[in-house]
Amino acid sequence: MIGADVSLGFIPLTDAALPIIALEMGFAAEEGVALTLVRETSWSTIRDKIALGVYPAAHMLAPLAIAMSAGVGPMRAGLVAPMLLGTNGDTLTARPDFADRLVEHGARFGDAMATGRALVKCADPGGLRVGVPFPHSMHQELVRLLVERSGGDVSKVTFLTAPPKVLPEVLKAGEVDVFMVGEPWGSVAVERGAGEILLSGADIWTASPEKVLALQADWAMAHPDTMDALVRALYRASMWLTVSGNLGVAAEILALPHYLDASPMTIERALLGRLQLRHSGATVDAPDVIRLSGLGALYPWQSAAAFIAERAAPAWGISPIRAQAAALETFRPDLMHRALGPLHVSVPMAHARIEGRTELGVSVPGTSGPVRVGRSGFFDRSEFHPQT
Repeated sequence: MIGADVSLGFIPLTDAALPIIALEMGFAAEEGVALTLVRETSWSTIRDKIALGVYPAAHMLAPLAIAMSAGVGPMRAGLVAPMLLGTNGDTLTARPDFADRLVEHGARFGDAMATGRALVKCADPGGLRVGVPFPHSMHQELVRLLVERSGGDVSKVTFLTAPPKVLPEVLKAGEVDVFMVGEPWGSVAVERGAGEILLSGADIWTASPEKVLALQADWAMAHPDTMDALVRALYRASMWLTVSGNLGVAAEILALPHYLDASPMTIERALLGRLQLRHSGATVDAPDVIRLSGLGALYPWQSAAAFIAERAAPAWGISPIRAQAAALETFRPDLMHRALGPLHVSVPMAHARIEGRTELGVSVPGTSGPVRVGRSGFFDRSEFHPQT
């Protein structure tokens, strides 16, 4: 029975799938949530509207949620993220002429170190120009990580921001050398002949916490039952996506004009773990390009939030201590535990882990049995040990 009304802002991206599927397949209604989805064009609009209380919930960039909780930027708001809405989901795409130069210098799909070194070698004297959809984003952090750990000077990278759907045109116009954005827009650039995919974000960090369910903290505390019901609906949508036969249906839904307004074939390809790297080229396997299903993709590890905060603090102009505190206040696995209790789902008992160490197929202790959490590895094989 439908009870509580919840409006949720989203950007047209493949990793907006969970709220869209929760609405369209009836999971939200079954959990008693009258869910209204509000499509926006830019992350700044999402930021402003959730801060102003236009809606209490949003599909949001993970670093943006932490930044807002830390008081960074013009619109400050306490936010909590009881779950991720997806892990990974980004592609790094270059102009075709620039991609050719990178390949000549050793770049190859799936090899972030070789591609990163090629980027450093091929950048113009004025530095590398990179398009991203927002400054406080995994897109920017992944590019910085790639350049820095491939021996480059991050201070020479210029970031240009534009809405996700606009970035293919920005690349085509030659305003940037490469862009990092969520699917399907890297693939759209390929289909238009405007770009070639160099890497997926997962090639840089296999467990990048791309988007979160961001909730106004005051609203979440005042409406705990509604928050829990929304989390359950989104989790059920993720489990529906574990059935491969459902992915074509999901792609058709996401492709609708009022959602992504993109090709269902392009959307489905990434959902199936495949990418077309070049215009008229063959597809390649990219199994981790986007992960939307199960706890391995949705659990809000506080260690991942701490890693983001530690790296972003200098650019945000705040102390690492303040950034880390905001990260832990924002990523709330305890709220996911509570929400999923009625579903009798085994949830990881730990709130943090060593980022970069987890291998494929590894299970961690859960509340009612082992939980497979998927890989967490950095391309340079480094590790991040969160403070305990």
